[in-house]
Amino acid sequence: MKLETSKMRRAAVSVAANIVEGSARKNRSEYLQFLYISISSLAELNYYITFSNDLGYLDAKAYDELRTKGQETSRTLQGLISYIQKSKV
Repeated sequence: MKLETSKMRRAAVSVAANIVEGSARKNRSEYLQFLYISISSLAELNYYITFSNDLGYLDAKAYDELRTKGQETSRTLQGLISYIQKSKV
């Protein structure tokens, strides 16, 4: 499980880091590129959560909480992407 924990941490940090790095870019297309990378890292993290649950490392409550937070984060990121795509800035 140590390897999965390390990968989960890396993916979780990558989600936030790519949002921050993208927001510092000067144009919208680069920002969107980093947001899509962030979505990919979130998908990877969600995979590891499911994998950990399948191996019995998470109890039902922890799994449900993590899954819900992952879904909420995904919706928020998708909303941000839609907003940036529609904005003229």
